[in-house]
Amino acid sequence: SFFDMTQARKDELKLKQLALAVEHSPSTVLITDANGNIEYGNQKMLDLTGYELDEVIGRNPRMFSSGETPLDVYQSLWSSITQGREWHGILRNRKKDGTIFTEEMWVSVITDDAGRATNFVAIKEDITERHLMQQKIWKQAHYDSLTQLPNRMLFVDRLNQGISQAKRKHCDLALLYINLDGFKQINDSMSHKAGDELLAMVAERLLECVRESDTAGRLGGDEFGVVLCGSYTRDHIDQIAQRILSACRKPFELEAGVANISCSIGISRFPQDGEDVESLQINADAAMYRTKEKGRNGF
Repeated sequence: SFFDMTQARKDELKLKQLALAVEHSPSTVLITDANGNIEYGNQKMLDLTGYELDEVIGRNPRMFSSGETPLDVYQSLWSSITQGREWHGILRNRKKDGTIFTEEMWVSVITDDAGRATNFVAIKEDITERHLMQQKIWKQAHYDSLTQLPNRMLFVDRLNQGISQAKRKHCDLALLYINLDGFKQINDSMSHKAGDELLAMVAERLLECVRESDTAGRLGGDEFGVVLCGSYTRDHIDQIAQRILSACRKPFELEAGVANISCSIGISRFPQDGEDVESLQINADAAMYRTKEKGRNGF
């Protein structure tokens, strides 16, 4: 009938409008079949990833995987959509030229009349710039800009994590407080620039004295901290303290000349000297001041 034809034309027009909107959408749109093989990708998706349409059709979206997205993200995605639920999350993907980018993604399920999944639709936003900015802001808030070591806030957080791990795994933990002897004189006699240069060099030497699984941080001024976590005996801890003392005693060749300093170290151990962050800090601090009173350059 005339009415049916008019309705069919209207439906066709709607579909055309929809297709046009999807094709020119500023968001990436990807449609797969029920097995997850790509049936459609809009222009934005091709522009962003650098692929041609015939290079992606029939392939699995795994082709964009960078290896940088945690496995549990994929598990959560697949478990949601196979149960017919919408999924939202963030993926690190790779373009054709190898560039890695960050995408925020929403995935919906299209079902037939019997409720079986026929297609999956993914709408994606490239959030690489935003992600980089967030990382930068996080780093500025948690790392010391001069030495690139964790600042006091992140250091205390790592100490907290270390205590939890020591309790859980019944392993050792030691907190070292390190204060530079004679730093003020360098600042006064050479310059603040020389002082900054010295602090950055101390940080480098400190990292060479500890394992990658340990945390070294700058707590402020000329004070540094180290959290040793794992299988450390009293002898091990003494050896590391000796190593740090030796590293600080070596001359520092600064732009303004050669500087010589030493350091005083205070050590507290978990659980002998405290079972929480505060008591470990108070005792390491007290031990460091005792070293200073005894004549410095020791632990």
